[in-house]
Formats: sequence, C-alpha cells, structure tokens
Amino acid sequence: MRKILVVAKREYRSSVRTKSFLIAVVLMPVFMFGGIGLQVYLEDRGDTDVKTVAVVDYSGRLSDVLVKTAAEYNEREATDKATGRQMKSKIAVETVPAPNDGTDRHATRAFRSRAQQKPLRFHRNHPRHHGCENWKR
Repeated sequence: MRKILVVAKREYRSSVRTKSFLIAVVLMPVFMFGGIGLQVYLEDRGDTDVKTVAVVDYSGRLSDVLVKTAAEYNEREATDKATGRQMKSKIAVETVPAPNDGTDRHATRAFRSRAQQKPLRFHRNHPRHHGCENWKR
C-alpha cells in the first residue's frame, strides 16, 4: 500500500509542475469570469435595426390591423419608457398591392417552388387542413 501512495504522490507532483497545468490553473478562472463579464456587458445590447415586413393583402382589411399593431409594438415594446432608449428592433409594415391577374390564389401560391418550377398546391384531403375552406371567405 505504501508503494502505491509513493507512486501516486510522484505522479501528482510531476503533473502539477508542468507548464500546461500551471497555464490551465491561471487561464481557467480568467475564461470563466471573462465569459460572465461578456454576458453582462452584452445583456442590454441587441439588434435595433428597423425590420421591414411586406404584406400582400387580398382582403384589404388585414394590412391596416398589422400597421396598427406594429405601431403599438414599436411604442410599447421596442422603446424603454423610462430612458427613451430603443431596446429592440422596430417593425415597419409595408403594404404591397395584390396582383389582379385572375389566378386562383387559394389553390396556388404566389411563388413557385425553385426546385420543381411547379405551383405549390393546397392539399385539401390532408387531416391538418380540415376546416380550411373558411379561408376563402
């Protein structure tokens, strides 16, 4: 048993005296506290660019509601009332006129699949789409 302790003690001392162990002992707390400090520093910083959303409104009723909701969000959520500083991205809603080319917009999407160059179809027989007939109104 004594010989095992002598060998273990020698191995421990030889590993503790290496440069890599000493560097690790010094750098590990630096990296830990540096990471915590960086998180605290970056906590209040965020993307404050204006995000623009384009809306194609076939009904003519949805775009007004979205513009109003975006304005309320920009007033309440994006700006800190106490400091007046912008904390989050503001949202700008841009209404795009709907194309009037006579296409069936419920069965075919306005965009085409890049891979197939075929219209994307609305599959009415799928269980998830039961009750979607109300979308046409």
